[in-house]
Amino acid sequence: MKNVAIKMFAFRLMVCALLAVGALATALQAAGPAEVKTTGGGFITLSTGGKGTFGYNAQNNDGELKGNLTYQDHDTGMMVKAIEYTAIVAAPCPPGHPMGECVWLFGVAEVTTGTGRNKVTVLRGFMVDVLDAGEPGTLDGFWITLYSNYTVDPVTGYVSGTIVYEQPGQQFDTIDGGNIQVH
Repeated sequence: MKNVAIKMFAFRLMVCALLAVGALATALQAAGPAEVKTTGGGFITLSTGGKGTFGYNAQNNDGELKGNLTYQDHDTGMMVKAIEYTAIVAAPCPPGHPMGECVWLFGVAEVTTGTGRNKVTVLRGFMVDVLDAGEPGTLDGFWITLYSNYTVDPVTGYVSGTIVYEQPGQQFDTIDGGNIQVH
C-alpha cells in the first residue's frame, strides 16, 4: 500500500504541474466521458491525525454541471462549501493505483474559518480527486486541494493557483469511513 501511495503522490505532483501549464486539460478531456455522475460521503484522517468529513454529489451531463460539496476540517473548524462546479471529469486512474474509477471535480467554494467576530469567509478555487474502488468503500479515496489567487480556465473549467490547503496530506490515502460511488 505504501508503494501505491508513493506512486499516487508522484502522479498528483505531475497533475499539479500539468494544471499549471494547462496541458492536463487536453489529456482529461480526451480520457473522460462527457457524462459522469459521482456521489460520496465519509471521513478521512488528516495529516495532523485529526478528522475531515465530506459529502458531495456531482454530475456532468454533456457540459451541464450540477451538484454540491461540503467539507469540514474538524481540527481547525474550517468549512468548505462549493458554490460552483467548473469542471467534472472522469479519467483513467494512474498506473499503480488501486483498481477503480477516478473523477476530478473543479470549482469555486466559500471557505469559512473562525467563529463569532473572528469568522471569515473567502472564495477559494478547489480540486477534489475521488476514487471509487468498489464496495463497500474500503479502498475508496478522497483528496481535496484549495487554491488562493486561483484562475479558472475559460475553456476547460480547470482551476489552478497557489495551494493553501491539501488533505489528507502528502499522500493519496483511502477514506476511513463512508463510500464513493461513480455511477
